Parts: sequence; C-alpha cells; structure tokens
Amino acid sequence: MSTPPRLDAMRAILAAVANVYEISVNDLLGRSRTKGIAEARSLCCYLAKRCTILSYPEIGSVLGGRHHTTIMALVDSAGRIARKDSRFAEVLSGLSGQLMKENTR
Repeated sequence: MSTPPRLDAMRAILAAVANVYEISVNDLLGRSRTKGIAEARSLCCYLAKRCTILSYPEIGSVLGGRHHTTIMALVDSAGRIARKDSRFAEVLSGLSGQLMKENTR
C-alpha cells in the first residue's frame, strides 16, 4: 500500500529541511529545542502550510504528535524569523519554490 500524496509531500519537506540544516529527519521529529533544530522545525511547519493542504493537526501528527496550537505557533515563528534573518528568508523562499514545483507535477 502506498502512502497518501499529502504525506509524501510532508516527507519531501522534512527531507529538504533536514538536508539544508544538515540534521536528521529524526531530529525534526524529536523533542529537542536547540535553536537550530527548533528553527528547522518551524521552517517545516511553514512550508507544510504553504505547500500542502495538510491541516495543523495533520502536520502536528507527522511532526511527532505535536498539538495543532504548537504548529500554529511554529508557523508564526517562521514568519518572524524570515523578517529578521535574510538567510532564513532565502532558504524559505528557495524551498517553497522547489516544493511547489514538485507538488504540481
């Protein structure tokens, strides 16, 4: 049985962010709150909302069973980081474009 396309998109997001941050997907799914991992996790949430039709609870479920309000806060956090950090904004923009192209194929 194959995975639903929506979850395939989330797996692609996790893999892309893990690659950029040079961490593992398990780091993103884990409980660590170190700055780099937390930033990467917020990027995953932002990309998931922007590039997929997954709901906040669905994203939370994929990201280790996190509550939907945690996901909402992480999406907001990514927006704030992007306004202050040009490198983060550049990564966000690049990955958004890449993932949007992949999801329209």
